[in-house]
Amino acid sequence: MEDHLLEGYAPDSLDIDKELLMSFFDKDNREREGAEMPMSLRKMNINELMRRLNTSAHQGISLDESEILKRRNKYGNNLMTPEKTPRKTGDNDYSDVNLSRKRTISAYTLDHFKDKMWSILLLCCLILLAISIFEENNSTLNTWLIGTTVLSMYVLILVLHIIFERYKHNTLLNTIREMENKIEVTVIRDSKEFVIKQSELVVGDIVILSGGDAIPADCVVIEANLQAKVDESYLTPDINPVQKKAIKVFQETFEKQKEESKQSYDIEVPDPFLLASTFVISGRMKALVLAVGRNTYVRSQNLHSPYYTIMGEKRTILQSKIDRIVNNIGKYSLPMCIIILSTMFFKHIWVNLNQEEANYNLKGLEIFGGTFYLITYFCILLIMFIPVGLSNAVEFIITYIIKISSENCICLSKSTPENMARIDQLCIEKGGTLTTKKMEVVQIDVFDRTHTQIETIDDKRRDLIVSNLAINVVHLNSMGRIVTNLNNERRHIGNRMECAFLEFLSKNGIDYQEIRKNSTEISQTNPSEQIRIVVTVAEHKEDPNLLRVYANGSTDVFLTRCNRILSSNGQKVPFTYSQKQQIIEETIQKYQKNRLRVLALGYKDITKEEYYSLSEEQNSELIGKHFILVSLIALDDPTRGEEAQKAVSDCRKAGVNVRIISGDSTEATKAIAKETGVLCDFDEICVNNVCIEGEEFAKKVGGIITHSKKSRWRKDYIKNESAFKECIKDLKIISCSSSEHKYLLVTGLKNEGYTVGVTGITPADTKSLLKADVGLTLNQLGSEVAKHSSDAILQNDSLKSIVIGILWGRNLFTIIKKYLQFYCTFLFVLLFIILFGTLIQGSIPFNLFELLWLHIIVDFIVLFVFLLEKPSSGLLLQNVVKYSDPLLNENILKFIILVGSYEILALIVTQILIEYFSSQVIPLGSLWESDSGVTGTIIFQIFFYFIMCNLILSKTLKTNEITILHDIWSTTGIIILALTLIQTALVTYGNQLISYKVINIYHHLFSLFIGLTPLLIGLVTKHLIPSSPFTFKISENPLERNENKGNLLHYLRKKVPLPPKRSVKQKWRENPSTQYDTKGKLKVQWAMDEEEGKGSRTK
Repeated sequence: MEDHLLEGYAPDSLDIDKELLMSFFDKDNREREGAEMPMSLRKMNINELMRRLNTSAHQGISLDESEILKRRNKYGNNLMTPEKTPRKTGDNDYSDVNLSRKRTISAYTLDHFKDKMWSILLLCCLILLAISIFEENNSTLNTWLIGTTVLSMYVLILVLHIIFERYKHNTLLNTIREMENKIEVTVIRDSKEFVIKQSELVVGDIVILSGGDAIPADCVVIEANLQAKVDESYLTPDINPVQKKAIKVFQETFEKQKEESKQSYDIEVPDPFLLASTFVISGRMKALVLAVGRNTYVRSQNLHSPYYTIMGEKRTILQSKIDRIVNNIGKYSLPMCIIILSTMFFKHIWVNLNQEEANYNLKGLEIFGGTFYLITYFCILLIMFIPVGLSNAVEFIITYIIKISSENCICLSKSTPENMARIDQLCIEKGGTLTTKKMEVVQIDVFDRTHTQIETIDDKRRDLIVSNLAINVVHLNSMGRIVTNLNNERRHIGNRMECAFLEFLSKNGIDYQEIRKNSTEISQTNPSEQIRIVVTVAEHKEDPNLLRVYANGSTDVFLTRCNRILSSNGQKVPFTYSQKQQIIEETIQKYQKNRLRVLALGYKDITKEEYYSLSEEQNSELIGKHFILVSLIALDDPTRGEEAQKAVSDCRKAGVNVRIISGDSTEATKAIAKETGVLCDFDEICVNNVCIEGEEFAKKVGGIITHSKKSRWRKDYIKNESAFKECIKDLKIISCSSSEHKYLLVTGLKNEGYTVGVTGITPADTKSLLKADVGLTLNQLGSEVAKHSSDAILQNDSLKSIVIGILWGRNLFTIIKKYLQFYCTFLFVLLFIILFGTLIQGSIPFNLFELLWLHIIVDFIVLFVFLLEKPSSGLLLQNVVKYSDPLLNENILKFIILVGSYEILALIVTQILIEYFSSQVIPLGSLWESDSGVTGTIIFQIFFYFIMCNLILSKTLKTNEITILHDIWSTTGIIILALTLIQTALVTYGNQLISYKVINIYHHLFSLFIGLTPLLIGLVTKHLIPSSPFTFKISENPLERNENKGNLLHYLRKKVPLPPKRSVKQKWRENPSTQYDTKGKLKVQWAMDEEEGKGSRTK
């Protein structure tokens, strides 16, 4: 390719303003056509621009640190960090946590006050404090102390709320930042290619982009091949890939069409602009960076990185089920809370009005203060019995799981952990997950002899092999390259097979970069995914009237397209059918059975006259057959050994069916499947349809058809569903497959009701990643396009990471069920104790301070205890989690009802007995004072012990596990001990805080004795009482959008966020044959192919 750009540097330049560089990417400028196009774009001299930016196409910028620092100071850093100042982002706002900006302490505080009950509670505390100023010291209300202690507890709860919310927000935000920081880009500096972090990019850098890469900054294309296409659907309504051309072609085309066209609107010019946060779909480009960081078009328009869209906060199905449970609890608790308030209010008014008191002003103040005390009490009851905090706790658990599992599996959505728990079908590629993907050329077979070194091959075939690998792989069509980072460490980027070829050439002393520079200009490239052959058309080195076509591809296809073979003496002899079969049986299958991947190399010569006289479609047909076979190349991709075998075994234990989808040959895929345990000898011998090729699979099941049915939404189906059911029954391997075959399998499995996880690394896998319940991308091998379309990224690229993700997902459900059992038992006991005290005894059993202290224990400390639980290997032996499984199952309901009923009965009987014995003149009665304060303190202490017992009992949900002794000597035991010491100090020395009498050692021992009895009752309940009487179901269906309107619950507590309207990505997952614009509106519906019955989608 000719170098039309100025070489060398202009010392002390950088005299161009960043505002001018930013204006090139202005939306209005990019979309203008014809004579209206700005002069700065139409006449932009790329040579002059690069001179003023002190860079060039082949040399790039200098590696000098001072030069790079100078560029950063003038044009900014390439950081896409959120703004600190709040702003409205319209449709980009999220329902729970706005990830588009940093949140301040004040923002968390204001979010806390969105809950009306907390706002009213704060107001009541302040009023109680104000009333205390006018009260006498002997006031029975002791309002000053009550207001101060409650306000202190309120501040403590607010601080804990901010800590939890800040952790949740920062966890999600850091996940996004981690993904952005992992993006690497290849640049040219000092004439060498280097791999750097996206954040290290500066204006003037020359970047090399290939299919699957994320565009790291606003750039202008200076070189591009014919396949260069970019997905800009994130920024524009058009979801079709956009063809990109070099700036020189852009200018030449404009001037040419301007001369030919009389009307400005007839002029159409190719697009040379690349915008940050878009993706390269195919091809390869070299581009000049003109705007970075906050100066890019994305940031100037207050848009986010695409990863912020991926992390958009919608309510997951698990959260929706919890929201329903919260709604049900509130629905039945609210009337009881109103009864408690009404009873105590009328009693308070009656008692105060019937007092013989001369000071009516003081009596009025007492009534007024007592009324606000009851309102404060009512607010706290609503906070506890309409437990929106339970929803917040579940969201925090999900966030914590995302954080703690990120070492192995980065979750890009809140729904990912729960979907990982539900996976029962796992479709994986063998490359990366089962193998190391560190491919190496081990043998070259030229049919009369096998070589391990290229020097031992005769000159004619050696030159053809080197030229084929160097030109066909190093050319812009390539997606693999070997570069170094700034620490001079060699890195393989892109296609690992192509990298293996380049590494092979380098080890044999061949400078493939020099071959490329000295080779003539390449006329056209024609990669073909469908036939798995890569073809490059280049100028012939010896005959100027000829073109040489270099080709390589899969042996099962390539050999059928060869009609001649190159002999040892350089002669082109006919390639007969018997020779093909002999090579397949004696050579290729031998390699494949040893799990080696085999590639065939060939070439052909065609005349320029013939080539240029045909259309593009005819050229594709011409150059795609009648090759001369030169050699076979065998590549080894070592498996992960015992690690892969254990991971496959763990998947089987977990009830996950592992299927391999590979583009490799059947024999090679079988060999790897046997070595890793996916396939055993029994499967191959005794089971039908255990392995099938992609084309045969598609033909057997009939392919994809699309139905619209009654609604406008379209959905893909398998044409022959009965054949598909029969085929997948024992299916373990689909070999010789393409991305379309992967999508076919995923679609069929989902339609059969399975929860499907699928791995993908290339842009072609995007369709399957979006369709699957859990799209999984490899961190090291996956393209940025695939990562953007996935739900999780495997840090170590191994199947082990998937198993750990499944384990943490199941642990999520386990933690939530345990916390739900504990929380509901607590609310059940507390509500009925308060009802009993109010309606029967005429007094409230717990005061404000005690309720807030219990709220802190239950909503924060106990939640932290459950979060400390790490998943055990026993979770793999449990059944696969299904959304139809209730959270409040029969075992949990049995525990809540029986243990909760015992605790209610125990507290009521204990209170009655204490009051009875304290009135008797007997030795036992001398232990008790005839003061209700002591009784209240003892009941409070016993209830605290009940809570601790419930915590221990809820640590396990299984009926055959006893963890009491284990929990005592664990972190749980330490926390329980610390809480017990604090509680003991409160009831012993905190009489002013709790407004009750202090208790002595006998009272403590009595409370401890009664308080530990639920441990025995709980064990009996779990192990001896059957669960069958408790099989009734409680509704856990998600809330409807308008269900709470007009409901008192809707106004009392912060409205639970409902599922937002479906995003474009969600709609695509539900209806992959329909195209939508970025606002979610229906744009294009693809028609079915009547002959084949297949729908299609370009993206």
